Amino acid sequence: METPMNIRDFMRWDACSLMVGLLICAAGLEASQEPSPEKLKEMYNENVRKEITDTDFFGIFQGGRWAKNPMLSYAYRPQLKSVETAAKAGDYEQAGVELLAYFQSQYSYDRPKALVHKSLRVAMWQDKIFGFDQQLSVLSEFDLGQQAKEHDININSTHSFRNGLTTFMLMGRNKNEVVSFVASRDSSTPPILELQFHDGATLGLEAVADAYIRAGRFGNRNYGSAKTLEVCNSGLKISKAFDSNTRRTFIAFDLAKIDLKKIKHAKLKIRAWCDEGVQQILMFHVRPTSLNEAEMTWNNNTGYLYSWQGLSGGVDWDRPKGAHGQFPNWTQRLYWLKPMTAWAVASDDPLEERVTLDLIRDFIADYPTFKDVVDYWMRDEMNAAGRIDHGYSYCLHDLLRLEVCTPRDCVELLKQVVRDSDTLYINASRLTSGNTGNMGMTLMSSLIRGALSFPEFANSQLWLDTATQRLDDNLKSMVLDDGAYIEHTFGYPFGVLTQMLDVLELFDKNDLEAPVGLALKAQRLARYLMFCSMPDGFPPKWGEGAGGNTRTLRIIKKAAQFFNDPELLWWTSDGKIGHAPKVTNVSYPLAKIAVLRDSWQPHANVLFFSPRVGGGHYHVDQNALELHAYGQKLLNDTGMSSYHQKHPHFFWQRHQGKSHNTVEIDEKGFPRFNRKVNPTEEGPCGSKVFISEHAGLLEGWADGYPNVRHQRTIFGLKQAGLYFVSDLMMPKDEKAHIYDQCWHIYPLNRYESDPKTCQVWTTNETEANLEIRPLYPEQLELLLRDGFNAVPLTDTVYPSFRQKVVGNAEFLTLLNPTRPGAQVKSLKAKLLDATDGARSAAVETDEGTGIFVIRTTAEGQIKAGSVETDARCAYVQLDHDSQFKWAVRAGGSRVIVAGQTVDCDEMELISSPTLPSAALETIDD
Repeated sequence: METPMNIRDFMRWDACSLMVGLLICAAGLEASQEPSPEKLKEMYNENVRKEITDTDFFGIFQGGRWAKNPMLSYAYRPQLKSVETAAKAGDYEQAGVELLAYFQSQYSYDRPKALVHKSLRVAMWQDKIFGFDQQLSVLSEFDLGQQAKEHDININSTHSFRNGLTTFMLMGRNKNEVVSFVASRDSSTPPILELQFHDGATLGLEAVADAYIRAGRFGNRNYGSAKTLEVCNSGLKISKAFDSNTRRTFIAFDLAKIDLKKIKHAKLKIRAWCDEGVQQILMFHVRPTSLNEAEMTWNNNTGYLYSWQGLSGGVDWDRPKGAHGQFPNWTQRLYWLKPMTAWAVASDDPLEERVTLDLIRDFIADYPTFKDVVDYWMRDEMNAAGRIDHGYSYCLHDLLRLEVCTPRDCVELLKQVVRDSDTLYINASRLTSGNTGNMGMTLMSSLIRGALSFPEFANSQLWLDTATQRLDDNLKSMVLDDGAYIEHTFGYPFGVLTQMLDVLELFDKNDLEAPVGLALKAQRLARYLMFCSMPDGFPPKWGEGAGGNTRTLRIIKKAAQFFNDPELLWWTSDGKIGHAPKVTNVSYPLAKIAVLRDSWQPHANVLFFSPRVGGGHYHVDQNALELHAYGQKLLNDTGMSSYHQKHPHFFWQRHQGKSHNTVEIDEKGFPRFNRKVNPTEEGPCGSKVFISEHAGLLEGWADGYPNVRHQRTIFGLKQAGLYFVSDLMMPKDEKAHIYDQCWHIYPLNRYESDPKTCQVWTTNETEANLEIRPLYPEQLELLLRDGFNAVPLTDTVYPSFRQKVVGNAEFLTLLNPTRPGAQVKSLKAKLLDATDGARSAAVETDEGTGIFVIRTTAEGQIKAGSVETDARCAYVQLDHDSQFKWAVRAGGSRVIVAGQTVDCDEMELISSPTLPSAALETIDD
């Protein structure tokens, strides 16, 4: 077989044909023109709606020239000559035959020697059962008969279990009117989750909640008190995914006290039967569904899974009523096509091959009528990128090589590639502002992948040139000059980094030059993820989307090896290669975030801080912090349970300040901005980081609330592992406001509290603990409030310190993490009299007595006990005999102790110490 040409070969092959491809796009636009936004939208609307005919695709040849330019570049290879001949003659049927023969001769795959096992997920897709797979996973399939009996259902995978509420869903496999029944937890034979542990022990957990839901005219009815749960996968009579007879059952168990790592095997034990014949039942783990059995209905439940099994009309690719908002994205981006194609190739079974081809053909046939495409063009642009990135570029050549693939299959599949690539070329997102984050990267990397995967198309070079230029522009703001990622999240940068490295490899493979700065930006992004991660490898649960483990995740390891970066290599190899990062404390002033870290050891103390307001994927979490100390998560963000507005956690986590470790005002969430705040400019927030040998200081301010500025200062002692958290709330009005300083203890850590002193402390027996001690408790009221947490998925009760005042409100709170085995609440601390506008405290440490003083509103010299200073913040360490040892200050010029000016280290302002340069150290090969 002849080796395919790369793009440079193509350019040398036929310059004239190439120029035609460069100047003419599917919408008839010359490449040199810059269309107006109105023209772009017109082109886009025409493109997504139009049917691509065979004459559009193969072209019309009249009078010795092309009267309609073909979408194929027949000059790309001599082997396409036969396609061109048939097209010129107007014999499009023969042109399709020749085109299929071309792809089957030019591209090939190695069929697996042994048949792989068909997964249950693939079998479901073949049966036209589709779900939003980020929110559920199929666990088992089992049969029910008419006789009521006990069933032990093996759960094939427990990796998706979470500490907290674990919910299972039962639905019918086949479309029919048969109803299946399951005895509920209120019956004499309740559902039991039996856990078998690696040490041989077993534990049976009874369900804590169960209910079934029913669709259609029963959609608002609750069945949470039913003694018998019901399942039915109806809808066959009206040829829909569901009807009024459709029922699904949910059963929830509480695993909050279970060490999931010790589970070897699990099974669900239920008493169940059906009213006719034998019924197949599918069991899923549904996340992050919480189960309120007293209120749950079909209409208030988020729909993640739908079945078109047995329906002659095929799948309805639009979003079904009540489905999760991301449902069409998941299905239309063809995440399912790659595993289905792999199975079709491995099976060597014509029936299996045909099922896959028919499913993708059904999608292509329905595409021009999608309501989501017409109503929300931006979504389709992203879905077009997903189809190329997850489907066509990996699968199409294999699909065309299947023995059952017909010439018509070939032509229709390739038409959709052109349609999607032209959609990305037209780039409807240019009609909106701020498309510089993960969406911009996805659009451009997918267009590049499409161009390089299908050089046979006339517009391939145009797609490539356009995508390269736009990506080059996108890079200027996607990774900021301080090395941080532009969006307010640690989830999405992982995907962006994956796409960056994929593009670099694609350009390298095709002997092309990558966009300027792509490699440097990718390396900076990988290091940013490392520098912000906690000792367990996970970044903070900041904003929307939780990130993976940067130590073990394939993409970070790939970046470490790709750039031969000694610090990334050390991080991803558990210290076996390279060396530890040379800096610990980091600041990202453009992204407005910072990290205090005392070392890179596994039991290091790490505090993450973000005063940022606004930005892509942001939560209303200004001045929030997270703390990991001595190998234990201690204070964490509650994360993001779901994007779906029906989910009970959605507004609480996304819109409420109380769901973060920060101060909430008047029991309201921060007002979300209707426009994106440009994080590269000094907007309504800011941060600074100061460090010295002994301590670190974080300063942040934010104007997220109307008429109230929140200023937070965090002072951390490196050796003692203590953190002083000072909050100053400065309203512009004269009204009384309620201020709640909220603290979210990691849910697996039990804690106790004292309403008199407002102290809160965890009670871990063998792990690190945390004491939260307000130093002015007489001004506060301790509240224990109901909340949620995404990881682990569980309801929580969290403490907050409340005060209601007119004018400025001040908090000074001591965070005291203690090592495993150490006595919690052992720290001695006392308040010191201070100048008005300043606050101060003395604490007993291993070194002796420490005196901390912080300015709030005072100007000039301030005094606290025996310490006087003009600094914004200062700390003086005395030995056990009250003799001076050392001191640090931020700002000002002096520190006086007992009337004597002492030597004092001035804390140094740091900024972006993590940026690699062009000459960044690498490991010698």
